[in-house]
Amino acid sequence: NCYDVERTLVIYNNKYESTCGWISLSTTMNIDGHLVRHNLAQGLMINEDCYYTFRDHISNLEYIRHGKELAQNGIYVELDGFKYHVFLDFKEIHDDSKGTYARLRDMLNGQGVLCIEKACHEMHIREIQKRFEELTCPEVLRDIIVKPHVFRQGMSALLGEIRECGYALDEKAIVEEGMMILTVIQRLLDEKAQIPQGMMSIYRHVSSESLCTGDGCNHSLRILLLWLIL
Repeated sequence: NCYDVERTLVIYNNKYESTCGWISLSTTMNIDGHLVRHNLAQGLMINEDCYYTFRDHISNLEYIRHGKELAQNGIYVELDGFKYHVFLDFKEIHDDSKGTYARLRDMLNGQGVLCIEKACHEMHIREIQKRFEELTCPEVLRDIIVKPHVFRQGMSALLGEIRECGYALDEKAIVEEGMMILTVIQRLLDEKAQIPQGMMSIYRHVSSESLCTGDGCNHSLRILLLWLIL
């Protein structure tokens, strides 16, 4: 049913056996003496160009579906005998330029969650973890010391994901400060290099004693680079 912007979908299994399948047509209704059935898109006034989130009043779980999927296929359900769903609180959502809700729909794969917005936030947290792991893997850490642009790109991507979680930060300033520290680390690897006067305060925190020789050198260097990223 649909009235103004309010939408409600009730699905009831009127038998003892469990059932599953796609629901795309309503039950037969008598309208002005004619028996008619409406498809889901007509009954709920579905917009095929956006996403919909909605809540099951019975389980209190929230779901996300694309309007085109609802209009063309209907909605898939599994119900035990004489059980039912009551879907309420339908909200139209237009995706952002990063495809956030498309990724969320793919991640949930039809499953319900207690809170769509919380699931979206957790998805962003996983993206932050992914970016951090990419930036701190041994291969990338080795590249950073000879290819500073790798650090700049990686940090920009990491900070971008943090911003998507709603945290305000000065990405440019953070990256530039990191580039300065990276320069100091590069200078420390060259015993003959002169530390610029403007970087002496950083140098005092990153002494050449942190860089060892022999088999442990790579390990010490990784610790320095990890400290830089953190």
